[in-house]
Amino acid sequence: MFKKYLSYIIEHKINVFVQGRKLDLGIWQLLIHDLSKLSRYEFKQYKKKFFGKDCGQCIYNDINKYGDGSCSKNLKVDNFDAAECVSFILNKKHTVELNFNLAWLHHQHNNKHHWQYWIQIKKNSVVAYEMPEKYALEMIADWNAMSYKFQDKNNILKSTATWYQEHSDIILHKNTRKYIELKLGI
Repeated sequence: MFKKYLSYIIEHKINVFVQGRKLDLGIWQLLIHDLSKLSRYEFKQYKKKFFGKDCGQCIYNDINKYGDGSCSKNLKVDNFDAAECVSFILNKKHTVELNFNLAWLHHQHNNKHHWQYWIQIKKNSVVAYEMPEKYALEMIADWNAMSYKFQDKNNILKSTATWYQEHSDIILHKNTRKYIELKLGI
């Protein structure tokens, strides 16, 4: 599980580096991209969320595109208690989800290439601040890297633009939005 997640991080960093260089981002900025994912606040929680193991003998086993879904609770087939397995999974999933959400919040608030870093929640509103160009470009490089990994390797920009348009909940300053959409060809 450790090696799988670490190699996923390395692959992502390489993909972001390649995409970021296409956008003329600096080498240092790309080398330090997502370093917080290696921190004690994020690594374990991300690893469990994306490469964790559930009870493999249970019909409620959740195999996602990152993990292998093998059993982390040693239940014997002749001793198999479905209720115990369901209870175990629901408790574990709740804890894993909560810890991941806290790690994701930490990641967003410690990495300037995330749009969430640039918003402030006030009493009755959300204020979006303008992202400096280098972080807006790093965000695009990050999105492009994910498009390369999970979408169409031959049409990265189109895949990223489609993903962006499907995520209308992204809160950006009007100038940042114009810049992003210009860069994405929207």
